[in-house]
Amino acid sequence: MLYASNRTYRSYIDYEMQVDFSNMIQAIDDNRLVYEEILRTRTLDENQRIRIIATHQKLAELWEKYKRTAVHFKREQREYPYGIISVTALKITSFAGEEKIGPLSEKDLGVIENFAELNALWQEAFDIPDRFDSTRSGVYRFRDSLWVERIQQVEAATESFLRKRNLESLDGLWLERTDIE
Repeated sequence: MLYASNRTYRSYIDYEMQVDFSNMIQAIDDNRLVYEEILRTRTLDENQRIRIIATHQKLAELWEKYKRTAVHFKREQREYPYGIISVTALKITSFAGEEKIGPLSEKDLGVIENFAELNALWQEAFDIPDRFDSTRSGVYRFRDSLWVERIQQVEAATESFLRKRNLESLDGLWLERTDIE
């Protein structure tokens, strides 16, 4: 009886993980489409703002969930469960929430270009082809290491992106810095 319960529970965990990772991949692909549209039209509309906020909130939530899971089950070398990827996704949410609807300034277009570049790195980390097909999103099971590798690859890509730009955090792209002397 206990064996059957454990097997059922493992199946449930694997199913939930597969759904969550498919949702992450779909969100990253949706972001690609939104950023392309914004850069093509040079404007931000309410639908795009909502899509950016919703997808990045979901990414932040899921990345934090699986980062904590990896740390808890000793599948991650680092001992702290919070990584830069969740914070970065939330920074994008913050930017979108504060941005005005309508034509974007050159500076704001530059920020969106950076978001698109970062999203492309996330797409590469998840091995998402340019033409997304949900049937090719990979198989994510708790007992396998693919899910841990994907989270680590996204985190490394995010850290590299920030380091190349001399940023501690993504909001350095749009916040004005003032030094106090």
